[in-house]
Amino acid sequence: MPLDSVEVEHFDPQLKNTSSDNIQNWHAVIRWMNSHKARKVENFRPLPDLARWDPERVRFEDGEFVCDENDTEADNLIRFLGVNKPEVFDHRAKHVARIKKILQLVGWDTPSSPFFKSLQKKPLFLVR
Repeated sequence: MPLDSVEVEHFDPQLKNTSSDNIQNWHAVIRWMNSHKARKVENFRPLPDLARWDPERVRFEDGEFVCDENDTEADNLIRFLGVNKPEVFDHRAKHVARIKKILQLVGWDTPSSPFFKSLQKKPLFLVR
């Protein structure tokens, strides 16, 4: 499935092979999403400092990722990653359905399950 394969990527490609490239710039990414994100990060600056990222800045509402209207950095991040592109929606819905099925199989799909509650609050890709 397109959203099941993960690889390590440099978040800011301009830092690659420089003294500033370190673990803060390396992220586990979904291969399919990474291949469909924007290629020119310059068009999406300023981006948030991910070393100080607050996951509450981006929320998952009604099937898409949103942020406060005046949070330019978070909005740029959402647009740069392309997580709200129409072609991503179907893959995301199928991926979420698979996760829900796995949770059902292991008994973690009840509203009282701590794991279930945490999934409802924060999208996995934004949790550090």
